[in-house]
Formats: sequence, structure tokens, C-alpha cells
Amino acid sequence: MKWWDEGKDGTGWVGRRGTDGTGGSDSESIEAHQFQQLYAVSGTLPPIANPRLELVNIFHAPKLAGPMPKEMANGGLIRFFGFTQMEQIDGTIPRELAKNSFCGFFFVSENPSMTGPLTKDIGLLENVLLLWVHNLNLRGSFPRSVANMSKLSVVYCFSAGFEGRIHSELFRLPVGAFAVYENSLEGQLPSEIGSSSLTVFLTQTNWFAGEMPTEYTKLGIDTISIYSNRFTGSFPSGITNMTRVSKIQLYNNEFRGALPDISKMLRVTGTFVQSNRLTGMGSVPDICIKAVQQVMDASDNDFRIFPAAWSQLGIVRSMDLALNSISSFPVAGLMPRGTYYIAPGSMVGTLEILAGDFPNVKVMAPYYDWPSLISLQISKNPLGTATDARDFLYALAYHSRLGQIDANECKLYADIPYEPLPGS
Repeated sequence: MKWWDEGKDGTGWVGRRGTDGTGGSDSESIEAHQFQQLYAVSGTLPPIANPRLELVNIFHAPKLAGPMPKEMANGGLIRFFGFTQMEQIDGTIPRELAKNSFCGFFFVSENPSMTGPLTKDIGLLENVLLLWVHNLNLRGSFPRSVANMSKLSVVYCFSAGFEGRIHSELFRLPVGAFAVYENSLEGQLPSEIGSSSLTVFLTQTNWFAGEMPTEYTKLGIDTISIYSNRFTGSFPSGITNMTRVSKIQLYNNEFRGALPDISKMLRVTGTFVQSNRLTGMGSVPDICIKAVQQVMDASDNDFRIFPAAWSQLGIVRSMDLALNSISSFPVAGLMPRGTYYIAPGSMVGTLEILAGDFPNVKVMAPYYDWPSLISLQISKNPLGTATDARDFLYALAYHSRLGQIDANECKLYADIPYEPLPGS
């Protein structure tokens, strides 16, 4: 590091420099080193020997190369350790860093050339509150010794190359957020998660398999995010009690049967269950998602009929049912189901009913289950066995907001009608 040898300040230096210009001799007066955004600095990091060093935060130095110096652990008093965004830094995380028993925050992230495994001595950092290990190439198991970090409250160890299983002991810690997505973790989720205090639990894009433990539904999380794994069987019926959830992401698994009743999940705005083997879904009464559910994606499943309860999705904007076996038609939600009265001054589609035109009359208009529908994807379903293209188009013509219709490979046969369709 050129500036180091010449006695020049590194960008973002915090604290007093040493009298010999190296930043190390006058160690008694230096309590923290902080190097920030070292775009132009090249070479390797020298040892940082300072028995009073409490803060290390080195980041965004794309030209630095070589391993992380083990001497960074020196005094054992580091309370904040950050080592991020250095593309050419390689080697492993030194086990000597575990000597810093007072460390409360441990960030090592976005250093894709660093390898592993992560030392089991990491468990000696018993005062760490936040463990953040991200975008590395560790290729080893998630250390069982992390369970010894008794004060740990946040674990973000994603896209780090971890393999193997998640040990049940980890869920005895007071951890509120646990994110291990985009790794190569496998096996079943331990049932001990049900007794944890987790409010964030992100496990997507791994190799987790087997049935979901029923204890999962005891979590107080706001997002069910287990997509792109190998989960099988039925999803636990206790999902209906997960009332804090606002988004359900189960896609790209091997779930079978019917998804349980979600009628009590009043906050759900999006349900994504595509690419499973689901055959149906539980009831969805008006009070459930009529006011909030906007996206429903159940493509690439085994639905043979359209779930009748879905006709009550009052403000759904996007519906994807492609790659199923739906042959019943008309699909609930597309055709008007009766009429209702509106007061003058209201809107019916694009037609405004003026109060001056009808001062004493209420106007009767058709009621549609999906008045806000913008996009419908229903390709690769055998709709043609129950209807023809003419009836299909008539059903869609009532929806003034519908702007995208995909019905490819549905075997719909008929001449396209020339007369204007209602509502077109």
C-alpha cells in the first residue's frame, strides 16, 4: 500500500496517526482505524498491530489483494469488525479473529474470492449481536459452534456457499432474524424453530427437503419465503394462524394436495405457489383478501378446476393459472355474477353516471368478481374441451381494465366474432 509506506493518510482515516507515519508506533493514542472507499489503493494489507484497536471497517477497495491479515485480531478488543466489498481479497477468515471476545458486530461480505470453511472458532465470539457473512465462497458447513454465541440476535449468512444441515441448537438462541438463503444447505428444517423468537426467517434457494415441520407455523414472521427448495408433502394447516404474513412464497417446490385455508391471513397481498403439485386451495371468504390481495400466481400445478373461492379476490390485478389442467369454463371471476345498484355520481367501468341526468334514480349495473383485473395468464390449459373462442372472448370483454390476456395452447376453436363485444 503506497500511501502506508509514505506516511500519507488513507481515504477516510479516523483517529490519530502514529508518529513514524505508519499508523502503528503511537499505538497508545489510537483507538480506532477506519478506512472507507479506498478505490485507488492497491497492494496488500499490512498487519495492523494496535493493542487498543476497537474498530476496523475496511470496505470498497477493489484493487486490494491477498489474504486478510491474521494480525487484525491482535489486541482482542475489537468491538466492530467490517471487511467488505473487496473483489481480490482471498484466503480464509483467520481463526485468530475469534480472540476478540468483546466484538459485538461482525461483517465480512461481498468478498467473492474468499474461501472457507468458516472456522468453528467463530463460536468464541460470545458477545456478537450481529453476524453478517455474505457473498463469499466458503464451501463448508454452517458452524455448529455459532450456537455458543449466546447474545446473537441477527444472523445474515446468505450467498456464502454454506453446505450441509442447519443444527437445531441454533434456534435456542435469542435470534430474531435468521437469513441463510442462496446457499447449498440441505435436509429437513428442525422442529425447534417453533420455539424460537424469529420474526424474519429466509431460507429460499437452498436444497432443504422433506415435509415442512408443523412448528414452522408458530413463527411470528411477516413473509413466508421458502421458495426454490425441495419441500414435499402438504403445507401445514396451521398456516391459517400466521396472521402477520403479508406475502406467501412457496413456488418451485414439490408441495402436493390443497393449500390450507388462508381465511384468517388478512394482510396477504401476494400469493406465489407456482411450480408445485397443488390440486386446489382452501376457502377464501370475502373478509380475507378482498381488500388487499393483488397478485395470485398458481401456474404450473395440477389444478383441474378453478377454486370457486377465488372469485372473491376483489382487487386482484394479476392472475396466473398457466400450465394447469383447467377445463371448466367460464372461469369464476370473469363473468358477471348478478347485478347491484349504484348511486348517481358513481363510476361504472369508464361510464360516469351523472347525478343531474338521473336525480332520483339508482342505476343497475353488472357486478364482476375481478373489477381490477389487468393481466390474465391462462395458457396451456385444456379450455377448449368446455368452451370455444367466442365464449371465451365474451367473458373477457366485460373487464375494461384488462390489458393483457395470454391463452396460448388452450385448444380454443371458433371464428372471431365481427360484432362489437359488450364493454369493448
